[in-house]
Amino acid sequence: MLEGIINALFVFAITNLWFPFCLASFSQSFNRNNTLNKGLLLIFSLGLAPFLTSLLLYYSLWLLPKNSSVLYLLIPFCFFTTIGLFGRKNFTSILGYIKDKLSLRTSESMKIQIQSKDKKFSVEFDVIKTIIFLTLGYFIYQWFGMLFSRAIVGHDMLEYAIQAKYFADQKVIEYVQNRFHPQNNFFYVGLHGFAYPLLGSWEFLVADTLNLNSSDFYFRSATGYYGFLLGLLQFYWLKKVSQKLAIIGSILLFLTLGILLSITDYHIDMFRIFMISASMSLLAQSVKNKNSLEIVALGLFLGAQAFIHSLGVFIACFVVFSFLLFYPESISVKIRKTALITALVMAAGGIHYVVDVLFGTGWIFQEIIYY
Repeated sequence: MLEGIINALFVFAITNLWFPFCLASFSQSFNRNNTLNKGLLLIFSLGLAPFLTSLLLYYSLWLLPKNSSVLYLLIPFCFFTTIGLFGRKNFTSILGYIKDKLSLRTSESMKIQIQSKDKKFSVEFDVIKTIIFLTLGYFIYQWFGMLFSRAIVGHDMLEYAIQAKYFADQKVIEYVQNRFHPQNNFFYVGLHGFAYPLLGSWEFLVADTLNLNSSDFYFRSATGYYGFLLGLLQFYWLKKVSQKLAIIGSILLFLTLGILLSITDYHIDMFRIFMISASMSLLAQSVKNKNSLEIVALGLFLGAQAFIHSLGVFIACFVVFSFLLFYPESISVKIRKTALITALVMAAGGIHYVVDVLFGTGWIFQEIIYY
């Protein structure tokens, strides 16, 4: 178990800390006039980097099958490190921004002071720091409480976990009519893309490379991680109105039964809901600002939420059509920008469904077999 924890921590460190930092530094080089706020850039990078790791693993297992686990570790690592080196001039500014935000400076209006009448007793509460501390404490409690005490159960999550292990063991992604695995008598009936199970495959392959006992602790942590990012994204936008509204909104978000149940159980929902929310945010921003970086990010996030879940394919079509309709430029510019977004959606996972329809299960067009 200790080796599994060490492996999960290592995977988290490179996938959810180093890779996002490299992606944010690289993206900042194209963020002219800081049109995309650094805080939002960091939130997007924290969410997109693990997905891009999954995407790179998808192409590696599909196009370069049956190779060493070392190769599958090096491809994402070298990719992110390389783009990080291209954006190294932004390391200082990104780190400075993170340090500044971690200082949690708040206005006096967000502080509450309690004191006795004779003023011999006085306690001051910083509302922002208190709420952030409690929220982080809650997520840490959930992560550790779930990771070490709750097994992966339920048909959805169990199916993703078994598929993740199969990809890692076989080191190949094949398109076949029926995904039956004779090694474990498992029949994968999912209609969705492979972005989520490949996060688990990534953890297993890293463990194999480091010669450690594998675990699925990192795979399990994705639920809480993306739930936290969803909260950060909402907090960012509500804070544009007021700090108090952001606090109230965060409390209400995590008291919502659906969100609360999704965060406190292993499931794909937090992963895809964050990607959808980021896509909608980028749709509004790209139409307003006409910023190329935001348009590229929109295409990647739309591809991400499509590759995570089949419903995302239809959401992507709706958003791309909305962009074409509302982008405030001439029809020729609209078409070029829309074509770019469409190409990015396909590259970021949309291609999976095309190949699956033509050479695989048939996706939603397959014949439904009842047992």
